[in-house]
Amino acid sequence: MKVYEDAASAVPAGDRLSVYEVYVARATELYGVLKARDVYCQAICGGGLPDEDATTMCVRFTDLEIGLREVARAQALYVYAASFTGPEVRPEFWKRWNDFEVLHGDESTFREMLRVKRTAAASAGACVIGSAGAAVAEMDDFRAAPKRPMRACAGQQLGGASISQQCKRTRLV
Repeated sequence: MKVYEDAASAVPAGDRLSVYEVYVARATELYGVLKARDVYCQAICGGGLPDEDATTMCVRFTDLEIGLREVARAQALYVYAASFTGPEVRPEFWKRWNDFEVLHGDESTFREMLRVKRTAAASAGACVIGSAGAAVAEMDDFRAAPKRPMRACAGQQLGGASISQQCKRTRLV
């Protein structure tokens, strides 16, 4: 097994997925599922895989856990993989997680999946906007646009008319 570990660290990052696939297959064949779990953890956490390949390994790891009826571990893997997998980049990952939650989850885990998805989409959107030159032009257009007039607070005067506080909605008298 040391040969596979050395091979995974020696090859370029783009080729590591195929090395880890062989490593997982041999570990499962020779030592069983527990060793395969260790290899998956090594590949995902410290294997130096690009994000796409790490997502692929996470999906395969969740398949293993689902096969072993370890639903909680599979859910944790999906949450972990979501931290580096944007909904726009890998929609098939999010569809797969959605299907998993429908089959194995409950209402709270489904809500957690939706919350994680919103967070991932927001962080991915922030990265895209932050790196795009169009965002600067959009901000300049926003600054140059005419501003809306400010609304008066309760009890203040607005253009000579007083604001009535008798009803829930603010009305000009």
